Parts: sequence; structure tokens; C-alpha cells
Amino acid sequence: MEKNVLRITICIIVACACFIAFSFANAEAKDVTLTELGKVTIPRLMKDDKIQLLRFVDPDNPFIAIFFTRIKSGQIMAMSNPSNTAIATRLIAPIPLDDNGKQIVNKSFDEDLVSLPQSVMSKEMKIARLYDQKMNTLCYVVYSTKWMDGSLKHSLSVVPLR
Repeated sequence: MEKNVLRITICIIVACACFIAFSFANAEAKDVTLTELGKVTIPRLMKDDKIQLLRFVDPDNPFIAIFFTRIKSGQIMAMSNPSNTAIATRLIAPIPLDDNGKQIVNKSFDEDLVSLPQSVMSKEMKIARLYDQKMNTLCYVVYSTKWMDGSLKHSLSVVPLR
């Protein structure tokens, strides 16, 4: 009887470890390659958190690069990473023009540019693209899907298309 309890306990631990590893797998994104540019270590008592700097190119508008940060907890067996983040966007190449001299830009709303798991319990960090027609500007929002202290953590960056 005790051996069965031990086996079941070991199976549960292995299943939980596999679930955690799967939850923190690579980013789910549409044709996006995340590049880690570096990390900044924040020493703390008994753990070191890291601010990770990442970059990707908008898959629909390859002349725009998106730079963002995310915090990786230094806690052993951390169930979640903090929701704080920052974002910056830059025009990295000329905007292509069609034969009539009109810009070729994908201006569609897309909330699935990047989706990174931040916890075992369904918290994610996402990056969405929106278009401001009046100002002819692409807007990129990075946000957490979990409410923290009564609000969603988020940040915004824009790229004018003039």
C-alpha cells in the first residue's frame, strides 16, 4: 500500500514538472522569431531576478522592429513571473511603396503577434498591433492577461507611417 502511494506521488510530481516545462515553452506567435538581446541581473536576497530584453520583427510589416522586456523570477520553483514590462518600436527599413507610390503596410488589428506564458496558471504576456487611421500610425501594446492590484499591466509604443 505504501509503495502505491509513493508511486502515485512520484507520478504526480513528474506530471506537474512536465506541465510547468510545457507552460514555459517558447513563445506562441505567428511567424515571429524572438531574439534575446541580453539580460540585466537584479541581485536580491536569496534570488536574482533578471530583466530580459527581447526583439522581434513584425511578421506583416518587416520594416518595424518591436523591442520589449520581461522579468524572469529568480525564485526556485517560481509559479509565475512578474507582469511588469516595457516596449519600444522602431522603423528599421524604408516602408515599401507600390507602383502608385502608396505605402504597402498591413494595418490589420492583430492581438496574436506574440503570446508568452508568464505562469503555470494561464497568465500570459501578449503583444497586439492596432492601427490609428486618422494619424496613420501603427500602435503596439504589450499587456498581461492577469489583473494585478486592480489593473492590467501594460505598455504602449507607436510607429508613425508618414
